Amino acid sequence: ATGLSGPYQFRLTPGFNPYQASNVFSVPSGQWVVEARDVNGCVESKLFTMTTVLSATVNIPSPVCPFGGLTSGTIVPLGGTSPFTYFVDDRAPTSNPSISNLSAGPHRLIVTDSSASKQTFATTFSVPERDAIVLEFSVSPNTNPTSPDGSLSIRASRFDNSVT
Repeated sequence: ATGLSGPYQFRLTPGFNPYQASNVFSVPSGQWVVEARDVNGCVESKLFTMTTVLSATVNIPSPVCPFGGLTSGTIVPLGGTSPFTYFVDDRAPTSNPSISNLSAGPHRLIVTDSSASKQTFATTFSVPERDAIVLEFSVSPNTNPTSPDGSLSIRASRFDNSVT
């Protein structure tokens, strides 16, 4: 803040109002104007662009059922400049962060932002599979000639997919 008389107050526009004594801000990507105001009310301003390194995570709310089940997820971009373009496996590019029809196992994700430098982030993510349910039953045929019904006893247990 050259030529101004301290102490100074600062703000960023758009969005960070009013002026504050601290000169430290947590700023997302985008274009900002920083303003410094001195004790006499004089203001100096300068435009700057904040860029952050692009990355992403994928939230999978629930594992898929075994043997061909499908689930959905949401891509959460971190950093970079919106809007984003998402490429999942060999699907067509999309700006929608929701992903459907995900099978169990690894998937490939590429995220591209809209900054002048066109940042790209590539990673793989994995969709977990639920443990299978194993059904066991025993049948007792009817030995009573006056009744047509037999009996069936069912036992369900969990098959741990991680055991080999």
